[in-house]
Amino acid sequence: MSVAPARKVKSKSSLIPMLKGCGCFFVFTFLFTSLSIICLFYVKPIVDSVRTDVRLPQFEGPEEQDFWNLQEKLLNDREAMKNDYYFTNWDLTPGQFNALLSYIQIPPVAGFCLARVRHEYKDKNIRYYFIGSGFTLKRLIISFTLRRDEKSCKPSEIRVNCWKVPGDSIEERLVMMIISSVANVDKTNLLNNLISGKIKPYE
Repeated sequence: MSVAPARKVKSKSSLIPMLKGCGCFFVFTFLFTSLSIICLFYVKPIVDSVRTDVRLPQFEGPEEQDFWNLQEKLLNDREAMKNDYYFTNWDLTPGQFNALLSYIQIPPVAGFCLARVRHEYKDKNIRYYFIGSGFTLKRLIISFTLRRDEKSCKPSEIRVNCWKVPGDSIEERLVMMIISSVANVDKTNLLNNLISGKIKPYE
């Protein structure tokens, strides 16, 4: 009885796995380096600008007299109060308008805690300031103007502290989401009326 000769088992070469390992290492190194460069040249300037405190303008009021005068106008126009502060032709002073904005009190939303809302009226242009904190920053200020056309009105020229948010960008849409979230939880509906252009205090 003859015994079949044992087959020689071919030893697998370790060269191929080693080459694959080296290839993965270089790919991950390239990706890590690319992300680091992106963060260094793109993300870091944004973070630095957001972390830089902005100097607020000298707001007009509100003084105690502004609140008294505003209350008189509210009492004289009960229909405006019934309609979520819907008014278009009030002759408000900047101090009285800031007094009206002082009524806005909302809980934290979308990572932002609003302390107060103010406005600056300059060269027939209004800039609104959401003054608060959030995203690990004790002082976070979102400001914007309103851009009107024939069909709509929306925030424009948005700034987050010292960072000028680029228009028509992902960043702008993210900040717009925060602004909309803040406006939507305002029970007076004053912010939504402001942003939609229904309220025009100086016209």
